[in-house]
Amino acid sequence: MSNNTPHDMAQMQPRVAGRYATHVEEQHVPAPQQQPPLRVAGKELDPAVAGLVAWLPPIGGRLSTASIERWTEAARMVLTLAHADDEEEGKG
Repeated sequence: MSNNTPHDMAQMQPRVAGRYATHVEEQHVPAPQQQPPLRVAGKELDPAVAGLVAWLPPIGGRLSTASIERWTEAARMVLTLAHADDEEEGKG
């Protein structure tokens, strides 16, 4: 007798462990929420730049020197990706 009969196949259950151990029918992935663009001084910010700004602490908050250096490097990379002139990238 073959293991591929419809009856046998219907009996099979996915064997997944950990946080993925749910039935496919039970999984629900919500649609991503569209956030309105962040506007500053009448200008719409690139979402990556808005994320950098949102990561900053509130007024009066503190960051370690290492955190400031990481944020500055991330900001440099995001600004380069979002706003760099392609002709300038080959120079230097």
